Amino acid sequence: TDVADWEWAAPLRTRTKAPAMDGELSTMIGWMISDFSLEQIKRLRVKMRDDSRDRDHDLLFEIPTVEETANFVQSLVDNVHVNSHNDEYTREEWLEARNQFTLKHGFARANTNVGLYIETKRASYYRNLGLPLEENLVDVLENSTFKGPIIIQSFELDSLKLIRHLKPEWKTVKLLTRPELDHHTNNGTLSPFMESLSQHCDGIGPNKLSIIPNPKEPPKKSDAIDAAHAHDMFVHPYTFRSDVRHLHRVYGGNATQEFAEFFNLGVDGVFCDFPDHGVYARESCNLLRSQGVEYSSFYRVTE
Repeated sequence: TDVADWEWAAPLRTRTKAPAMDGELSTMIGWMISDFSLEQIKRLRVKMRDDSRDRDHDLLFEIPTVEETANFVQSLVDNVHVNSHNDEYTREEWLEARNQFTLKHGFARANTNVGLYIETKRASYYRNLGLPLEENLVDVLENSTFKGPIIIQSFELDSLKLIRHLKPEWKTVKLLTRPELDHHTNNGTLSPFMESLSQHCDGIGPNKLSIIPNPKEPPKKSDAIDAAHAHDMFVHPYTFRSDVRHLHRVYGGNATQEFAEFFNLGVDGVFCDFPDHGVYARESCNLLRSQGVEYSSFYRVTE
């Protein structure tokens, strides 16, 4: 945001100790959202944090609340007129038509298969401040107009346990740092670790480098993915960025190649900055797979 540009926000910049389980620093110098009123937050404007990306929309938009976001997404869904609403089409036929559109045009068209995927970040820190994220999140979403599926992700297992208690119909995903997952992979404790997570979670969100540590030598199989699946959990690694500057050289500037390596290993979804590219890559891989071919066998670059 443009918080650093406002004089009234300068006194709110402090050195804060906020314990984190996501691999980020626990002590930081900056602004914490808990020090702002909603009125102050609404005075801020968002801007692209990656200097290499398009900055044309900087400072045009305010920060939306969770309720505003949920209502906005539902309004978009309500306004989408798709073939699946026509009795002449089955859902499977409509999905096939959507996927063919994606392959033809290189982007995904609007559809109603949309959900909310929300992270409770530093939940224990905010609870100690008297700001419980989980109960407030449930209240806000229940009072919104949103009708679609909801997934809650967190690096904090206690937060997910509480969410499951409050809303057992919501899916929960345990985010995993690379050291956390690598520890169990290297020590042969993946199965009991996944079994324990499956008692409270529907899926895991590992760092993608835990799945493919060295893109020059991608594995033929992933013990972490297999262990999660063995305990009925899906796998959504993070974070995929299509920008050439963020891609390993072995992908030759082709982000679809990176997606393909992970889809071939069996991931069930991905966190990506450009979701339309993720959908395109998925359908490209599915099309080739239906013909008995793996995408990577065509496009892999060797160094």
